[in-house]
Amino acid sequence: MDQEHPNFWASLVSVCERQSFRDLVHLVSYAMGTRDFDGNLLDPHPPAVVILPPVDRHEDVENNQVTLRVELPGIRRDGVNLALLGDELTVSGTKVTVFGHGVFVQRERRYGRFTRTLKITPGISSLSDITVSMEDGVLALTFPKTIA
Repeated sequence: MDQEHPNFWASLVSVCERQSFRDLVHLVSYAMGTRDFDGNLLDPHPPAVVILPPVDRHEDVENNQVTLRVELPGIRRDGVNLALLGDELTVSGTKVTVFGHGVFVQRERRYGRFTRTLKITPGISSLSDITVSMEDGVLALTFPKTIA
């Protein structure tokens, strides 16, 4: 039994016995760290977590090209940073919340820093060797599959 919060386990048993949905939501919120044990909201602006955006990699053998598509919903192209170091391309930036004052009562979208480092073709020496475009929240990076 958790010595720090012995009432947590007793509450869990009580919820199971009564099948109270509200109490279950309360316990889950506590376990996830969004509320304290008394039900009070913790930090309404929790520290940012690093988001790893999903990536698709497509290889076009006929045209000797690779296209990486990075999903970045809600990000504008000028909010995306690209850095090339050897055969690694890093895509990074920050997704900021558009809300001002108040408290989230439901929060499913993620905000904060995002970064993803991707392996690319060895021999690409400059970002100018990579074609970059962005449409509908998807960043497309196209470069040669092999360097002659």
